[in-house]
Amino acid sequence: MRYRSFLLAFTVIAACQFLLTGCANPYADHYAAYAYVSPSERNFAPAIVGCPPESAEYTVNQYLNSGYEIIGRSEFFDNDQYISMSQSYVLGQATNVCADAAVHWVSYSHTEDQSYEEDVPREEKITTYHSNGRKTKTVIESTETRYVQKYVDMYRYVAVFLKRRNSGTAAPAVAIPVNY
Repeated sequence: MRYRSFLLAFTVIAACQFLLTGCANPYADHYAAYAYVSPSERNFAPAIVGCPPESAEYTVNQYLNSGYEIIGRSEFFDNDQYISMSQSYVLGQATNVCADAAVHWVSYSHTEDQSYEEDVPREEKITTYHSNGRKTKTVIESTETRYVQKYVDMYRYVAVFLKRRNSGTAAPAVAIPVNY
């Protein structure tokens, strides 16, 4: 009975995560595993902790000192500064890797100078004179390519996924820097 309720809860969480985030999850796409966690060690609801970049190292080390170990990490750059505000991406990846907790943060990285091509219709106005007056007709002959330059702010997204150690095999926690 307990397994059925777990399976139902997991299915509901997975379905909600899929509906909220769509197909692509950048935290999953850029995930680097540090340790394998068996699906039998799956947790019902991982703790998702968002923090400012300046306190990320402290927050992760607090988890390490409380009996957790890092099982994986995701890091990527994107120009959408609101990806991490939807914690469903982090929750989805934490659930997929059987993490008990995930600490994530976002910070401004740099500004990129991006150029892209834009096809613009080239219009030609044809004026026809009739006995009852002048009539103007616009005909699109073709398109021309213009190069548009814009500046885009890029943001660095990081998430550290953690799993509680077994009490019998716990190694001493060692503080490690997470901003490498």
